[in-house]
Amino acid sequence: MISLPSGTRIWLVAGVTDMRKSFNGLGEQVQHVLNDNPFSGHLFIFRGRRGDTVKGIIGQRSLQWAGRRSSGSPPVATVAPSSSVTGTPSP
Repeated sequence: MISLPSGTRIWLVAGVTDMRKSFNGLGEQVQHVLNDNPFSGHLFIFRGRRGDTVKGIIGQRSLQWAGRRSSGSPPVATVAPSSSVTGTPSP
């Protein structure tokens, strides 16, 4: 469980990401593709092509993580690049 400060936005990057990229490469993608600052304190989550791998970065704490789903579990959901998803914080 990761505790995030109030006001932190969580960005689920639409489409798929080349998981061979280093965390520096993902930070560059945040800057040049998403036009955001990877050190803004927001959490950016990237999905691999098969949906079995995710990577995330949050610049304020220099937190970087990668995860892989276990065999037999469903893949991570996808979002079409032209769509958006909004959410509300849990109480």
